[in-house]
Amino acid sequence: MGLFGYIGMGTVISRLGIVNANVTGSQRTGILVGGAIYTSYISDVFVTGTVSGTTYVGSFLGARGSYFFINNSYSTATVTGTGNQVGGLAGSGDRVDNSFSVGAVSSAAATTFVGPILGDNGNLTGSYFNQNATCTNCTNTNGNAIDTILNPTWFFTSTNAPLTSWDFNYIWQASGTNYPVFK
Repeated sequence: MGLFGYIGMGTVISRLGIVNANVTGSQRTGILVGGAIYTSYISDVFVTGTVSGTTYVGSFLGARGSYFFINNSYSTATVTGTGNQVGGLAGSGDRVDNSFSVGAVSSAAATTFVGPILGDNGNLTGSYFNQNATCTNCTNTNGNAIDTILNPTWFFTSTNAPLTSWDFNYIWQASGTNYPVFK
């Protein structure tokens, strides 16, 4: 369940924002996509709001078949599940680059595969989560922890990684004292 129930091979979702979503489902639930089959891409997308389900729950994607990629995207959504495969961006995913998730993530069950970015083990490059946001029963903390939700200017200090790998010339921009947003 999601804005797109299922997406298939070669699907690209780009330059989209969903604000104040409230999605409730069961398995394979995401604000944007419930399930992805084969190679699919999300790029330059953001979501805010809440999403809840049982297993395979994430703000962008609930479950992927294979080769699902998230790039230059972010979520401030709260993600809640009752089982495993629950993640801030995706319940399951293959690769996340230059993205962040700062909403609370929780699973009612103390199971494996619950995390602030991905529920399962994917490849993360230049991707961040808020270490001070609630992450109930999280067992997968892949990614880089952001110092604090009260100091998002951390992104813009010269010693921090996003400035070296994120494109602040064409894609991202500072937003006062808030987290980065799209240009």
